[in-house]
Amino acid sequence: MSHTSTFFYYLSSSLYFCALAPMGWAHEGGHTPDELATLNIPVIQVKGQVETDPFVKTLDTEYLSRSLAQDLQDSFKLDPAVQVGTGSRNGQKIFLRGIEDLHLNIQIDGARQGGNVFHHQARLQIDPFLMKQVRVFTGPAQADAGPGALGGSVVLETLDAQDLLQGRALGARVSTHYESSSDLFGGITAAYGQLSDHLGILAYARKNSNNEVRAGGGDSMVSTDGQHDNYLLKASLLDLAE
Repeated sequence: MSHTSTFFYYLSSSLYFCALAPMGWAHEGGHTPDELATLNIPVIQVKGQVETDPFVKTLDTEYLSRSLAQDLQDSFKLDPAVQVGTGSRNGQKIFLRGIEDLHLNIQIDGARQGGNVFHHQARLQIDPFLMKQVRVFTGPAQADAGPGALGGSVVLETLDAQDLLQGRALGARVSTHYESSSDLFGGITAAYGQLSDHLGILAYARKNSNNEVRAGGGDSMVSTDGQHDNYLLKASLLDLAE
């Protein structure tokens, strides 16, 4: 029994010495933490093209100007995800993938359009001439999309006076149009100017008046006549940081 215990003691001491020996050699031939040199890692920049969101579409407003779009149906006719109900301009409703605009988040310059114009008629009236940017969100609602965006959203931004002036101090636009099927006659008047280096103002008015629409055989469609008046007064304060 005594011989066995002595052998175990010698064996344990040998293993302990072997375990400590490499640590002593490493400290003897290495450097202390204070003597280590500073290692500078260069900044690596990774550049690449960011993939666009397939659920976000931007309307080509330059096309609207070239095609002389008159209403919402003309504005969205090239987007298969957006349908606009036909009828008078007050009755046109936006459907996003079949979902009515009452269940969508429709915004103009950040203000949500929360009610119909009159009774069951549409909740959105805007002249394509005033559209600066239109973004259509057809996918899952984003966190900052606001209430009512589960079915999607349509975000519209109107023109500023600076967009129309293009470096000039004052400007104006006058136009008229006529449709023979309903004897529709209307006109647009807009005046805009830059009051200071940063402040611009835009005044806009549009009036339309039409009789009942005549079908191909000459019969009139009941309750299609009407008069529509739109007005906009917008002040814009831009480039304050310059």
